[in-house]
Amino acid sequence: MNYQEAYKKLEKYGQLHVLKYYEELAAEEREALLSQIEQTDFDMLSLCKKRETLNPRGKIEPIAVMELPQIEEKREAYTEIGVEAVRAGKVGAVLLAGGMGTRLGSDAPKGVYNIGLTKDVFIFQRLVENLMDVVNQAGAWIPLYVMTSEKNHDATVRFFEEKKYFGYSADYVTFFMQDMAPASDYEGKVYMEAKHKMSTSPNGSGGWFLSMIKWGVAEKMRQADCGCLVFPYFNRHVQALLCMDAEAVCRKAGQHDVLIAEGIPVHALGARSVADHYRKAPGLNIRDLQLFYKILVKKYPELAGAAACYLNGSIFYPCNMFIMKKELFVHYCDMLFTVLEEFELRADRGSYSREAYRTPGHLGERFAGIYFTYLGRQGGYRLGELQMAMIGNAQAETYEKPARNEINEINE
Repeated sequence: MNYQEAYKKLEKYGQLHVLKYYEELAAEEREALLSQIEQTDFDMLSLCKKRETLNPRGKIEPIAVMELPQIEEKREAYTEIGVEAVRAGKVGAVLLAGGMGTRLGSDAPKGVYNIGLTKDVFIFQRLVENLMDVVNQAGAWIPLYVMTSEKNHDATVRFFEEKKYFGYSADYVTFFMQDMAPASDYEGKVYMEAKHKMSTSPNGSGGWFLSMIKWGVAEKMRQADCGCLVFPYFNRHVQALLCMDAEAVCRKAGQHDVLIAEGIPVHALGARSVADHYRKAPGLNIRDLQLFYKILVKKYPELAGAAACYLNGSIFYPCNMFIMKKELFVHYCDMLFTVLEEFELRADRGSYSREAYRTPGHLGERFAGIYFTYLGRQGGYRLGELQMAMIGNAQAETYEKPARNEINEINE
């Protein structure tokens, strides 16, 4: 935003006094002020003039709620409902941690305050340990979303990292910053903290969801069911929950010609397309995917349409995991390894990183999506997708006999 644009915006909202000292500012201060003006939502300040009519006091009376004795009567049933919801990935936790410990006599984030009497116990630690009790009971991680503020974000993130998240899985902790609102008088005039900076305050606990939307966290939550179900360990309960007994696996596989890991919207991965996701992957080179595509369409022109559709598309099929009828699997392998064989001969691997040496595997992962797309465009095939599940501890609590022999029988 330049000066003229900032002037027009401030004039619209009656806030031109913000630019009163603009000519006195250094270049960096001018840039900072213009940036703050651009990012500030002044619309909310108009509410100051309507504050008497915004929330008229209604009639205060008791509401119908379930009281503690009623909950206690059905504790086991309610606990089971909650545990099953956690296992199904339908539960998340939001920690509103934007405050500072001022009233506790500390200038650090409130959550880092030590409340231990005989040993160190931090507020954040106690909250995370309470959540871990539920995780251990359910046998599944709960996504934890921690809202920080402009004043304590870096310190909060650093504290969690230093304490190794108090034993919680870092993969399931997401930090996002609370929006700041302009501070004003009762007439809606913005206060100035300095000549180059408007005074701001956190937008209140009620603004946490808007902050989640702004930071893209709400979208991440919405897409969570397209990702992995993660279990700390494998046991009979997890086996039953995932329908991994031989009968269920054979029944599901027998209903499809191809079952593949459920597709993930690439925008949830920070990309515009499947090809763009490959381009942004650490250690990989987009030229390898381009070479793979050229070889593929030359050797198998019937796949050209499906390849272009998938690579330019918005759904990514991850991990190269599938169950496939034997005749289709043979066809798939013939194509894939023929293309990879020529790729290995032509690829320039002189500047490869350690991860890049796994390029054939990454290309094979993309080919699985291309082939699945190809079969879908051909029509006549029974195609399906299944959500992925990941076991955190590879050592099972008890050994479960695999259903491989029975699966082989239906795929022969």
